[in-house]
Amino acid sequence: VLQSDPEQFEQLKEDYAYAQQTQRDARQQAFALAEVVQRRAHFSYSDSAEMLSGNSDLNEKLRQRLEQAESERSRARDALRARAAQLSQYNQVLASLKSSYDTKKELLN
Repeated sequence: VLQSDPEQFEQLKEDYAYAQQTQRDARQQAFALAEVVQRRAHFSYSDSAEMLSGNSDLNEKLRQRLEQAESERSRARDALRARAAQLSQYNQVLASLKSSYDTKKELLN
């Protein structure tokens, strides 16, 4: 008769719950990041309006803003890629844990 160690079963359950929570967190962060990227133009509208009313060199400020926006976009894209890769890893761990859990469950029944 095959029986699994209860401590390992509890650890497996904890790992599974942790993987699920981490996956939820990663999804929420990816969603929040996508929302921020989509709404970024609206956040800085007042700054842009002040630049238009000022007497300074508008082209230079706009060029700086463009460079800043492009660098923010690159950072956001890199962060999104990292989160997507992390989510993929968590999905693999989750699938592995589910498979292990199901196998042990079948062996015990």
